Amino acid sequence: MLRNGFYEVCVSCIRLGKRGIPWGGGGYFRLVPFPLWLQGVRTILRSGMPYIFYIHPWEIDPGQPRVPGINATNGFRQRVNLHRCEERFAALVGAFEWMPLCDLIDGWNAGRSTAQLGVHQAGGFDEHPSRADQASPGIAGGVQRRTFP
Repeated sequence: MLRNGFYEVCVSCIRLGKRGIPWGGGGYFRLVPFPLWLQGVRTILRSGMPYIFYIHPWEIDPGQPRVPGINATNGFRQRVNLHRCEERFAALVGAFEWMPLCDLIDGWNAGRSTAQLGVHQAGGFDEHPSRADQASPGIAGGVQRRTFP
């Protein structure tokens, strides 16, 4: 907790040697082949950590205006695979069950482990009720609650 009621939640990373590669969204999500992305998510979940994902609204808008005057590297980074991002995002949302980050934080504050929250439970799926279950359709956060082989 950074201060009362204000929490910082780090985006998920994949360990590659001694380094961590951001695996929670952004340009990496648009650049890495989708089957490899899913394998990375499953690796994170098997480690017992929750999977934390984010996406910027502009990343699902391939028709957005180009920013004038930026160099080629930044232009590539901003534009790469925008035309596929919304489809990939929908596939990611459909491949896993999600809970709001506030439910994860509330559970941790109550002293429950990630496994007790149903974020990662060997051998199956935990029917942990969350505020997301009563919410309107859509994704409100980025914590996965199902184990995949």
